[in-house]
Amino acid sequence: MKHFLSILAAGFVLFLPAQAQRLFTVESEQESVSAIQLQNDGLLDDVVVLDRASGLLRLGRWSGGAMTWETTPSGITEAEFMTVGQLALPPGQAMSVAVGRASWQRAEVLTPQTGGRFSRDSLGLLPTALVALPMTGGPVPDDYLSGSGDLSFGGTRLTAFRNGGGAAFLNPLDEKPAGLLKSGNRAQTLLGIGAVFLANGNALQVWSWRGLPELQLDAELAGLPPGIRYAAGRFGGSGVDSYLLFVPGESSFQHVAQQPGGGGGAGPAAPFGPPTTWPMGMATGQLMAVSSPAGTVNDWLLAVSQDGATARLFDFTPGGGPVLRQSFSAPAGQSFTAAASQPGGHFLLLHGTAGRTTGWQRAAYSGGTHTLSAPGAVPPLQSSQARATLFVFDTEPWVTTSASLTQLRRVGDWTTGAANGGDVTFLSDLGIPSGLRNPSTVTLAGGGLGGSFLLPSQVRPDVSVAALGGALNAARPLVVFNPPAGHYAPVLDTGGGVRPLDVALTLQGGGGQGIWWRINQGGWQFYDPAGNPPVVPSFTSGVTLEAFAGSTPGPSATASTAITRGVYTIGPLPALVPEPFADLNGNGLSDSWEQIFRQFNPAADTDGDGADALAEMLGGTDPGNPASTPPPSTDPGQPALFLTGVDPPPASLLYFRLTGKPGVRHAVQSSTTMGAGQWSDFVTEFTMPLGGFHDFTAPYAPGSRRFFRGVTR
Repeated sequence: MKHFLSILAAGFVLFLPAQAQRLFTVESEQESVSAIQLQNDGLLDDVVVLDRASGLLRLGRWSGGAMTWETTPSGITEAEFMTVGQLALPPGQAMSVAVGRASWQRAEVLTPQTGGRFSRDSLGLLPTALVALPMTGGPVPDDYLSGSGDLSFGGTRLTAFRNGGGAAFLNPLDEKPAGLLKSGNRAQTLLGIGAVFLANGNALQVWSWRGLPELQLDAELAGLPPGIRYAAGRFGGSGVDSYLLFVPGESSFQHVAQQPGGGGGAGPAAPFGPPTTWPMGMATGQLMAVSSPAGTVNDWLLAVSQDGATARLFDFTPGGGPVLRQSFSAPAGQSFTAAASQPGGHFLLLHGTAGRTTGWQRAAYSGGTHTLSAPGAVPPLQSSQARATLFVFDTEPWVTTSASLTQLRRVGDWTTGAANGGDVTFLSDLGIPSGLRNPSTVTLAGGGLGGSFLLPSQVRPDVSVAALGGALNAARPLVVFNPPAGHYAPVLDTGGGVRPLDVALTLQGGGGQGIWWRINQGGWQFYDPAGNPPVVPSFTSGVTLEAFAGSTPGPSATASTAITRGVYTIGPLPALVPEPFADLNGNGLSDSWEQIFRQFNPAADTDGDGADALAEMLGGTDPGNPASTPPPSTDPGQPALFLTGVDPPPASLLYFRLTGKPGVRHAVQSSTTMGAGQWSDFVTEFTMPLGGFHDFTAPYAPGSRRFFRGVTR
């Protein structure tokens, strides 16, 4: 390692900059965590915690020596990658966070300090990893290094994009074939700023721009074991990053570093040296680099045990292995989840349960040891209750005149972006993942509609997202089944055979339309209960029944309703076993309810009625019957108040969320009697933020009563 300070044989001179902000994202199955100076003021590092399942970002900001937290949706559910950097503004300004998922075909870029956000939707067909990386000179924002899957380019590729700043142009600089990249991070390499990726799940790749007109693969280490993870840091005294490779649950790790030389022919310019294996003395769950005080060229190594109960801080000595400095224990009932560096040798330890962060502590460095502060709380994960209506067609309605409306869906968080004229930039759909703003265009001829138009994504060959509007809370036409879909005991006739179950179909909220039905995706039949013989759904065993109101099915069909779909089961009914609410897997669904209805994902919408499994359970409705639906959610344009949590004594706190229309003045009032003139402001007047919700708490005293309401001004 001592040779790292010499002139490289390949002709490159190693330049060691002053200690800089790490901008490294730590990833686990549940979260991605990064330290970032949101104000970019050179003082304390703030913290970004991304919940990968919901896409919610929790931002911890330093202000006046105290850390305050806020929560904002990224718009990307089941997020697959996060990167931080100067993506929206020139250097010296606020930092941004980019969150993305391959099936959404985009990254959503948020700048917390300014409240700005925009969609970056041309990063490749299926972006799987993203790194904010400065690749060009001058006072410009960071560029993008994007891994993506694209069958037209040999399966996968790595593309460097020149970022024009904000929502301006995005120009591809270069692209190279690469493995399937599932994680990526900025790193300080032997040859300057670069990026490190985990490729195909078993190879470590280091790429850089190096001021040349193309991407360069500096080093690659393949054949790593399944489940491998990596951490980058200045391990070994070189002042540049080397890499620790580990498999969660194992009690050792490997250290690998780039070496000077190489670069001959097609080989890497700074290849990896042979890995060195070091024991850890415990089953390891996470390894992270913690910046040591300024002026040093070596990071500390922080190792968290697999159960999260213990964190150990090590010196990683040049030419040697880890030497224990100090041990820390997680707060009672909690586990360490991640860490974030702070200037001056300090760092933050995050803790929580089930791998999700609920609190934090600061490990303050005194020149010899670190002292943990008392735990502080991180806001709980709470999704917005706002809903919109998504119109789903079987093909592109603005191009194909025979396009049929197949579904009207109530969907979750959605927003618009001013940069694209108010078009929808993202939404969280409880059914299929519905990415919008596919960059494909089409020219519409005739009818005075000449010109090119941006098409909504054709998310499947048979599904096109065509329009999005305010929530339709009023009743809409719908075909209703009687009896409703569900589990039925067989009824025997006099001969001992099973009597057919006949289902009556009625159209609610409309008229003048015929009803069409089919069983198990067979041919469509016209519903005619008065015919001779009657043409009605009739069956003696389990089936899937579908129906809609409209004209004759076919290429020119028009549907006036969404398709109603229900699953009927005929057989012995499950025994009713009363038992208390139990939720051993912690997903919010009763374990007994899960077994009865075979629903195990609280966010699943099996019957396509716009209500997920959790809403169906809480509403007492059938998750397999689209006609059995909980009361409609609150229109996002109207204020609504929700009780989201309760802390029992001695904390005695109530947690509330007020939802409403962004930009409108709101307030929360309270009263002990609800009488006229007896209401007073509890939360003073404020402007509803872009996310459409505001969280607050209220103390309570057992035995007392108080009423709350949200109002607009």
